[in-house]
Amino acid sequence: MACPGRAVGAFGAAEGTLQVLPSSGALTDAEPAAFQAAGHTRRDALEVVLGIGAYTRSTFANRLTRAAWTRAVSAPTGASGR
Repeated sequence: MACPGRAVGAFGAAEGTLQVLPSSGALTDAEPAAFQAAGHTRRDALEVVLGIGAYTRSTFANRLTRAAWTRAVSAPTGASGR
């Protein structure tokens, strides 16, 4: 979980994911340094890895069980969000 008030932005997560996947996490010293120089923490990098793992397991399980795909449920138009 991200620290309060701090989250990996879409660009940071995407960039981190693109770097982590092909190398299976074996990054050069410069790659994590660049991630941190962009304002992210080591904890943010761990969140990228955890997100990849959660997505991978979910996808594997859905394909293995041939789970039916359903449209995401969204709030009705005009909902207050409460």
